[in-house]
Amino acid sequence: MRRNSVVVRRGVDIDAIRSKSAPALFVTVTNVKTGLPRVISNRDISIDTLLASASLPELFAAVEIDGQHYWDGGYGGNPTLWPMIHSSLGDDLIIVQLLPDRIDDLPTDARSIRRRVGEIVFHSSLVAEMQAIHAMRNLTAPTHAPTRLAELRFHRIGPPRLALFDEGNAIERDRAWLELLHTEGVAAGRQFIARHGDDIGVRETLDVGGVYVDSRKPKLRMPASNPRLNVNITALSHAA
Repeated sequence: MRRNSVVVRRGVDIDAIRSKSAPALFVTVTNVKTGLPRVISNRDISIDTLLASASLPELFAAVEIDGQHYWDGGYGGNPTLWPMIHSSLGDDLIIVQLLPDRIDDLPTDARSIRRRVGEIVFHSSLVAEMQAIHAMRNLTAPTHAPTRLAELRFHRIGPPRLALFDEGNAIERDRAWLELLHTEGVAAGRQFIARHGDDIGVRETLDVGGVYVDSRKPKLRMPASNPRLNVNITALSHAA
């Protein structure tokens, strides 16, 4: 871990991140004992924060911050959206999605099953947040009341092409693989700008409900009315 700390210090200016003139930055880490995500913003970010945010337990030991131990933030927020939403720093939020929405082939061997389980786990926090955003928008839509979620425009870069996931994996550190990821990321960013650059500040380009919500609704069985329960509730209301 000490060697990793030295490498990060060489490439990251912590003082610049903490300065008042720095763009807002939110880093998520996952508490090993509680499983809860912790979001750390500019002035509290340290080298240990950055190390913890990328600490996959298969590769690195948990990082201690303020007496607690943390792993990669992807387990609790990948990425964590609410700090950026509540900060009101902008009306457009561009999500860079690193994991696939879906796969074509059913995983059947141990390797592919482990990989898919990992993808689902790391993707689940983003899905949960986007589903919550979609549900809250639906609740406030009939009132036509201006809300932060209604005014915010969502966009997305990614997900990567499926074939890319057959060429490497999340814990691989081979230089050629990392350079390939960098090349793919730059290409995806340029493609997004070419396709949606003129939409920024104008319209939303991500279909939140279509991408993150299953359109098939469950068939709910409504419980039969309980006369005794109704009587009790009526009695309580009269007593109040």
